[in-house]
Amino acid sequence: MLAVCPATTNANIDEPGKTYGFVNLGKRNISLPGAHIRSKADPACWVNDATPARFCARYGA
Repeated sequence: MLAVCPATTNANIDEPGKTYGFVNLGKRNISLPGAHIRSKADPACWVNDATPARFCARYGA
């Protein structure tokens, strides 16, 4: 099941194609596990190298 929560996710670029992510839950920033690697199949998405999680850029409302 996909969980959606009203939180802000930040991706800090480490090098081209590789980021480290954080999620902001109120007053706390929580580090996401592993690194996120840009997906070759969908360049708007970043896949986690330690978990099955991914996040994608969404354009528009």
